[in-house]
Amino acid sequence: MPHDEEQRKERRQQQLSDVLAWVGHRSSPDLFDRLEQVEAWIDVEGRNAGGVGPDEEIWERHILDSLMFSRGFPDPPESLIDLGGGLGLPSLVLASLFPLTQVRLIDRSNKRTRLVRRACRITGLSNLETEVGDITHLPSDFHNAVVMRAVLPPTQGPRLIRRVLQTGGVGVFGVGLDMFHVKHSSGLTIRFPGSEVLDPGRWIHIIQGL
Repeated sequence: MPHDEEQRKERRQQQLSDVLAWVGHRSSPDLFDRLEQVEAWIDVEGRNAGGVGPDEEIWERHILDSLMFSRGFPDPPESLIDLGGGLGLPSLVLASLFPLTQVRLIDRSNKRTRLVRRACRITGLSNLETEVGDITHLPSDFHNAVVMRAVLPPTQGPRLIRRVLQTGGVGVFGVGLDMFHVKHSSGLTIRFPGSEVLDPGRWIHIIQGL
């Protein structure tokens, strides 16, 4: 392996270790390779589909960022639903981290759910399924573990998550990058402590089902 590539891999592995330490989960032997496979798929097919910008960085901005959502689940849930997950962020990443969790992505785009199914075939993920549907019309008291990333504004997203959560369930909402978003989110809002890994301004909002 060329020296530059070896240094790049070591830096990425350290970044992954730092984020996992913050969220409180351990890495499996194949997690790093699996996440790089997900990144490679997003870099080509996801980018071509318009899921990420033409020059947008993927590893830190999307892969490691998606791992932050696992902070809300100290123990891997039996099942987890990704509301409006689009091209599979964060569900592809969470399914990689939690191989025994049955993950379901619901999105209104048939094209994007087909692409996620293809990503699962390419990366070998067998615990992620997709469903075409309108997340705003899901029944109440619907699921025990819910995530939502970059779908609805902070004045709407947590409200929807609370409606579909079962009593005692947990939802995690990607709040945003600034205090305006945090001030519009009630409950436990956590800021990534900051490092060279992720933008230190990122926040997640952990929601308990009532």
